[in-house]
Amino acid sequence: MPEPKPKATEQSGLARSAFETQYRDLHRFLLRRLSSPSDAADLMQDVFLRLLRIRRVDLVRQPRAYVYGIAAHVLHEFRVRAQNQRVKFDSRLLEQLEQDPSNESSTEDLADRLARLKELETALARLSPTHQAVLLLQKRDGMSREEVARALGLSVHTVKKYVFQAMAQLRASWPD
Repeated sequence: MPEPKPKATEQSGLARSAFETQYRDLHRFLLRRLSSPSDAADLMQDVFLRLLRIRRVDLVRQPRAYVYGIAAHVLHEFRVRAQNQRVKFDSRLLEQLEQDPSNESSTEDLADRLARLKELETALARLSPTHQAVLLLQKRDGMSREEVARALGLSVHTVKKYVFQAMAQLRASWPD
């Protein structure tokens, strides 16, 4: 005999209860682990959407722990996606090779450039996704602070601060 389908009010009860009692704490939990308030808000939305999809709310014995478990899982997925979206190559080098494939660069020069590119990738990978995005949009893509702020939903002051912090982290981690 199939299980009785829970009523919509039962399904949304856990989400409603979590929203009413844990919203601020959950938001702080995510915000401490992310560098962007907009990312935290997006992940909060994802957590509550997942709570709404739970079919058997009666099986959840510790709602608070369950909600934070979902939040941790959503945060992990976000970080994995961000890691996979990082820049993996130098677009300027590719454009240069496309324009002049018979470039007289020596093999050693190309090897040195590729080694430096790999060092840069490694250093960029150590930055948080938001710091990395701000730095690349401004330095690589040539966007102004105002444009970066609009694109990422940050203040101009925050963009300036993140660029400074990212550059400091890159300098500190760059091999001599």
